Order: sequence, then structure tokens, then C-alpha cells
Amino acid sequence: MSDQIEVQLEGTKLQVTAGFSNRFVDPSILQSLPALDVDGVESVEVSGRGPLWFYASVAARARDGVTVTAFSPELEGHVVLCRGSIPAGGVVKSQGAQAVEANADESAPVVSVEFQREPDGSKSIRVFPLMPGRKLGSGELASLDSALTEALGDSSAELIYWDGRGTTWLVASVARICRKLRPDSVIAVYYPSVAGRVIVWGDVTPGRRPGDVMPLPGRGSGSPCIVYGVVGDPNSGKSVFSWKLYLALQERKIRCQRLDADVRSPTALWMQSDMGSSLRDAQKVEWDDANDVPMLVRAIEGMRNSSLDLVLVDLPGGLHIKDRPQDAQRIPPGREALFAAIDRYVIVQKRDDIPALWRECVQAANADARFDHEVVSRLNAVPDPAGSGSGMWRPGPLRRETMEEGDPVIEMLADRIAAAVE
Repeated sequence: MSDQIEVQLEGTKLQVTAGFSNRFVDPSILQSLPALDVDGVESVEVSGRGPLWFYASVAARARDGVTVTAFSPELEGHVVLCRGSIPAGGVVKSQGAQAVEANADESAPVVSVEFQREPDGSKSIRVFPLMPGRKLGSGELASLDSALTEALGDSSAELIYWDGRGTTWLVASVARICRKLRPDSVIAVYYPSVAGRVIVWGDVTPGRRPGDVMPLPGRGSGSPCIVYGVVGDPNSGKSVFSWKLYLALQERKIRCQRLDADVRSPTALWMQSDMGSSLRDAQKVEWDDANDVPMLVRAIEGMRNSSLDLVLVDLPGGLHIKDRPQDAQRIPPGREALFAAIDRYVIVQKRDDIPALWRECVQAANADARFDHEVVSRLNAVPDPAGSGSGMWRPGPLRRETMEEGDPVIEMLADRIAAAVE
């Protein structure tokens, strides 16, 4: 068993804990995950630092009849995915064993499905978040089983896959329900870092095994996918800006993905919570240019050649010396290929002299770089729609706790970008 995954039996509870040291995990590690249908087990608990497909695979493999929970740093507890003694959607808090049942809003569907054909002619079903910008409550899992049952109807497909942003507990629950409803189908989760769909439930056939990766369907004859890179110095708000822009584009039905390429300082939506903020430091790892850069470039090229409309890459801010921005290494040696893979750039600046410094170093790595937009980031700013446009945008404060909040200026920018890719 990999030392990055720990499986431990405590009484009738099976605990599966991830501790991946590398942010970019090889999905083939799922092929070493042991069977989870252990006699006498009444509950399976999955937690730890791991990608969505890890959580989804554990949930899909747990046998029927047991209670399955997935850890959520945002909710500071384990979310119940399937009914045992606790209703689905309840939260078992980390500090104590009390179950808390969240309110479900059954009038607002969480996911939708799209019936597709793969390049080989086989049928597939894409499951995606219906309103990606809406913050979900775990109680909405209570209606997910019936919603997916109705959406899938009596259809059949060789592949069912998740595509889009989602919490660990939502994606894991979707995988488990789809496995229950269609046990003969391959279940997969789209994973931007490998530019493909990671199989979480399948069989022993090569190409259908858990851990195998299926590419996204290729592009048709329409407009090419555009790769936008977001750059800025550390603490400029570029990661928060990239999340706000990504969510705004999703709401405009633009097929896009956000790729977090800032290995040293990753930013996920769940990091807004008190627990998430405290766990953020544990997510930080040092750069390994020899491995990280080629993997990121492969991911970008894979998404560029897929059916996506746009890829939004949150790029690293480089190496900086306090109060000496002119001496910073914004693109350290070894990362040039990452910046060369970008089509268009957005600069997020907290000082007026910063954009020129970024343009100079980016153009040294990418002679064809195109700078489309500049975002002015100020701590106490008020959104200024009238002062925005023509490539210069003045949103409100780009603070981590506001990542899921709309901003009228970023909405204007999303309209501009969406018009360019449609």
C-alpha cells in the first residue's frame, strides 16, 4: 500500500486518509487502493489531502449499506454522503460525534446531465454543476439521489463523468450514486492537471480501470480554445481575481477550466473558512521545476486541444525580495516553458510600476505574448465600472474571503471575454 494513502480499521469504521506530498498526483495510484468491502465495516470515512477523484473513488468502492462520509475543511467536519444512521447531507463535526443536519433546498437542483457521444461513437453522460457560482449547503445532498435518478432515467452509457467545480463531498456523492444507478458504467472525474477524466469506478480492462485517464473529446471545427494566464506579484489578489473571473465565465455558460499553477501558494475556494485558512500552509510545497513545469504544460496543451472554450491559468508570482520589486525573479530559470504555453495575459497589479516589469519578463519567455487586460488591485477599493474598460479594470478588494462574491467590474470583464470566445 502506498505510504501516501493510509487505510485503518477502528472497530466498525474504516478510515481512508490521503497524505499526498505532491500536488500533482498520478491517478494510477488508485490501482493500489485495496478493496473496501471489509466484513463487519459499518462506515467508511475518507479524509486528508487528496484530489477530487480520490474522494470519488473511495465513495464509489465502499460497499452498499454502509455510511460513507467525506471530510470538508470548509464545513469543519465529515459530510454524510449516503444514508446510514444519519441522514445524507448531515455533518459530523470534527470536535465531537454529534451529527448536524443541514437544510436542503430541494427547489434548486444542484447538478444537471448532458448526453453525449464519444469520438468512438459510444455513449457518455456528462454530470456538471447547474449553478457553479452558487455556494452549496451539504443538506442539498438529501435530494441528490432522486435528482440523478430522474435525470438519468432509463438511459444507458458506457461512461458517466463529472465535469466542473465541486466540493469533495458533492463529487464523491455523485460518483457513489452513479455507481449505484449504473454499476456497469465507467465512472470518471475530470481532472485539469492531467487534462483528462480519471476513472474512479470501472473494471479490469485496460483503459477502464480505476486510475486510468480518458482524454476529453477533441475540438470540432469551431473557434480554438484560448489560454489566459493571470500574473501578478504575491499578495496582489491575482488568485482571488482568477476565481471570481472563472465563476463569472461559468455563469455565462462558457466551457472553461481554471488551472492552479501556483504550486507554492495554492488557492482553493474552501480556504475561505477559518479551518481552510489554517490548512492552507499545509498545502504549500516547494517548486520542482523539472517535474512540475512539464506536467503543467502537458495539462495546458491537453485542455487547449479539448472541447473547452477557455482555460484560465493562475500563474506563479516568482521569487521576491521585500520592498525591492525591481529585483524580483518573476519567472525564475526553469519556468519559461510554462509562460510560453499561454496565449493571452491578464496582469493584476497593486502598484502602477508593476505591469511594465511583468511585461518585460513575460516577453523574454514568450515573444508572442499578448497582454489583453490589466486589473488594478487596491485593498480598500470600491468597484469602479465607469473607470473600467479598454483593457483597464478597477474591481473592489480582492480578498480571499470574497472569492465567491460577485463584482460588477469583473462581471463586465467576463462579458468582454465571453463575447470574444463565443
